[in-house]
Amino acid sequence: MYHTDFGRALRALADDRAVATAQGLRPKVLFPTAFALATGLAGLTGALVTPILSLAPHIGDPVLATSFLIVILGGLGSVGGATVAAFIVGMIEAFSAVYLGGSKGALALFVLVLIMLVVRPSGLFGYRGRGA
Repeated sequence: MYHTDFGRALRALADDRAVATAQGLRPKVLFPTAFALATGLAGLTGALVTPILSLAPHIGDPVLATSFLIVILGGLGSVGGATVAAFIVGMIEAFSAVYLGGSKGALALFVLVLIMLVVRPSGLFGYRGRGA
């Protein structure tokens, strides 16, 4: 999103569509392309997760909750932050499952997220954005 022309174009369109269009960006091409890319990645994720988990209506609930925690910890828009956060969450899940037990392990993750939201609301590598 930050280092490719496609990502910069999408961010420009999201910030100010009229100015981006005046600069020559074509939203009628970029938005469907972004949608196709996102749905393709979601489909690939489903294809990779389905053999591991059973096929049921609630198939993604545990993965969704953990993914949400990883995005919060890593910071929105930061792939590197999400990678580091995924490593941290994995380590906490592994250690807490061994030393604390299952239910207390989940509690440890949520306590970590609460502490992170108080200490650094933008995440590990997230940017603060514009002020109000």
